[in-house]
Amino acid sequence: MAMATTTLKAEVRQNELVIACSPSFHFCWLLARLPSFEAAHRDIRVVVHTALSTHAATTQPDAIIGVGHWPTDGRLRQRGFMELHSGPVMAPALAARISPAGPPLANIRHLRLRRDSTIWRDWYEDAGVPPADAPDEAAFDHLFLTIEAARAGLGAAIAPYAYVADDIATGLLAAPFGFLERKVPYHIAWAGGIEPKAALRVFTEWLVEEGRRTPQPKKS
Repeated sequence: MAMATTTLKAEVRQNELVIACSPSFHFCWLLARLPSFEAAHRDIRVVVHTALSTHAATTQPDAIIGVGHWPTDGRLRQRGFMELHSGPVMAPALAARISPAGPPLANIRHLRLRRDSTIWRDWYEDAGVPPADAPDEAAFDHLFLTIEAARAGLGAAIAPYAYVADDIATGLLAAPFGFLERKVPYHIAWAGGIEPKAALRVFTEWLVEEGRRTPQPKKS
């Protein structure tokens, strides 16, 4: 009986895939797509851990999803699956207030992540837009909250196009400056030096396909 129980647990763990990602990636992109994965792969159970997970520390993740510059010394193996384009989004009523003269966002509150104090400065530099002088700001703990605040008309937030494509298409949000391509695509990464289990290989290929199918902003 003990041997059978151990074997059963090992089989369950092989078919369980623990993925770590940010709350915003989970809420704004992954969550709506997971049902299609589960429908196509009923033998694989995906468990998502985020910073908000109460049990995140009890199980080591099989893979991590994120953006940015990750180690290239062999500690991680990674695969890109989706380009990142970002830009300011806001309610259409706020977009109508943009001034054609002077700093265009001077009279619009700047929404940002609490931990990312330079995101607006970086965007002004990259977009070549005159910066607002000491703009009114509001900071939030998660990106999905800044997007919700933008939807509510509280200001403008810099958001990934993949997170807001539907809102742009339906007119819930406006993006008067378009979206800039960032050179840090979304990656899935796992520990180097070991062969990823079959469930992770299947999930990675699915991510690549979903990333390919995700709408990209029109080129200006």
